[in-house]
Amino acid sequence: MLLLATRLSPVLQSDAVINENSFAPPFKTFGSDGARVVDAWTHGGHTEIKQHFVRLTADRQSKQGYLWNNQGIAESDRWTARLRFRVSGQGKTLFGDGLGLWFTQHERYQPGSIFGFTPSFVGFGVVFDTFRNVESGHQHRDASLLFSDGATEASFDGERPGCDSAYRYYEGRDDFSVQKYSEAKVTLQGS
Repeated sequence: MLLLATRLSPVLQSDAVINENSFAPPFKTFGSDGARVVDAWTHGGHTEIKQHFVRLTADRQSKQGYLWNNQGIAESDRWTARLRFRVSGQGKTLFGDGLGLWFTQHERYQPGSIFGFTPSFVGFGVVFDTFRNVESGHQHRDASLLFSDGATEASFDGERPGCDSAYRYYEGRDDFSVQKYSEAKVTLQGS
């Protein structure tokens, strides 16, 4: 399970790119333990910060990782977040459990059962589900939305808004390139 998240904050701000909520390589900052860090972000689990990319987890079973933004996103009538990511591996069909892009009021990472995050949150998440579960009643979506008001736990029971998408890359293909990636764009437009 993978997690990438940022929290919402009740501060007004302009439409400009907010550096505290963004990151891009190269990553040249090192923590007190000598490992690379992403400024204004906390990471944990099996996440590795490399000079030119962040690996939330390796292509191995039972791995979890997260990258959590320490700054809030300003409340605004309209904002857009973009995420470039690559889900790839040496397996032809299995690609882990998935990736969650969370927009929530939690100030810190809260581990849980919904793609590595707590099901009791206030906000929403864009979930990229990379494993097709076969249990009865499960409706798979490659990309979907989850909402929660904090009072009711979010779940994948029943139908959920979403779509199918081919964002998985098999590293053994002849045309595989580390330059290939997927991009998610989330736009929130209020009234």
